[in-house]
Amino acid sequence: FMSHQGCKKEFDAADVNITCLAESCRRNISAHHSYIHVAGYYNLPGFWNGRLKELVEQVRTERENLPCEATTTISLVPQHDASDQWDGGILELLPLLDFMIMNELEADGISHRNKDDTTKDPIQHWTRFFASASPSIYAIITRGSLGAIALQNGKLVASQAAASVQQVVDPTGAGDAFVAGFLKGLHCDSSDRLGRKDYPTETIESALHWGCAVASCSVLTKGASVPSQPEDINRFLVETSRSNDKVHSTSD
Repeated sequence: FMSHQGCKKEFDAADVNITCLAESCRRNISAHHSYIHVAGYYNLPGFWNGRLKELVEQVRTERENLPCEATTTISLVPQHDASDQWDGGILELLPLLDFMIMNELEADGISHRNKDDTTKDPIQHWTRFFASASPSIYAIITRGSLGAIALQNGKLVASQAAASVQQVVDPTGAGDAFVAGFLKGLHCDSSDRLGRKDYPTETIESALHWGCAVASCSVLTKGASVPSQPEDINRFLVETSRSNDKVHSTSD
């Protein structure tokens, strides 16, 4: 994990030792599933314009050539693009990913949504855009107090209402906390479901549930490096379930 701007500027895709990563795959041949998460794409210019794409292609090829039924899940967080160009070759990367996890601002930037046009439903815009870019990818979009949604292949797959937080102490790191919770929820299911292009809806719902709960819990503490307590996370898991029940009963 690197947060110093100098490190991120110098870090390049060429610094990743694919041979070493491939050897790791062979050593862990008994582990049929491998999960790779890439954070902060727009903070790493050395991975733009096909450089990360080439690495991901090599990893997937290596995994597919293993003498066992190895599966691989790859997710990415784009992060904010300080250049406001929202390019860097990210669209060419999407078909190789299983999940892209982003907030509303990032989704708007990547999809080039005109935020001044308030007459258009942003969810419809995102749904069409990401289906066109890559029908198989799950676009996970966090929406602050509105919770989070999952889109795939032109459809709203799942949604999760946010828990009610009485007093926000510090929102720093809430996005990262959501990702951690999302991945936890995704892996709570049985391992034989991992690595599929089409996850069961209940698996995606579980991931959104965990993501919103952990993110809600994280804003109660000052700073982004203090882990939430298990009992607090469990409390927010219950709260987010209640929030979803209220939304569903209202829509019915």
